[in-house]
Amino acid sequence: MSFLFFPWTRDVAIARGILGLVFHGTSNFLACAMSALQQCRLPANKVESFALPDLPHQIEILKTQIINFNKLAGMPMEFIMETLKEAVEMRMNNYGAMMNSFYELESEYADHHRERVRRVWNVDPVSLCNKEVIYKSTRGGE
Repeated sequence: MSFLFFPWTRDVAIARGILGLVFHGTSNFLACAMSALQQCRLPANKVESFALPDLPHQIEILKTQIINFNKLAGMPMEFIMETLKEAVEMRMNNYGAMMNSFYELESEYADHHRERVRRVWNVDPVSLCNKEVIYKSTRGGE
């Protein structure tokens, strides 16, 4: 299983003949909204907001909420643009996805995501596994 923002792990899995699963630390809603945003063309006119296409609900987004990655070229944070491009490719070319969510929370978006990606598993919020405060406050045995 690969974390979405460690796209190099996909290449390691492929080289060893391992099916790639990508872990989304976010929700089915966000995964669906990101896919819808990638598929739509931004309105060329001066409209301030537009609806994301092909989602279970009408979701409007402001044009000012969209990052123009082309403006990052030559900037100190340019590596973010490359990492996001690799993450999109990884998300599209894998065996399936594991989501940090649960069906009852966002059933319509879980179904919508499964229709498009086919193999999607909801693993609940992983942070709920540890019940005792001592385990929640320490990481890596520290």
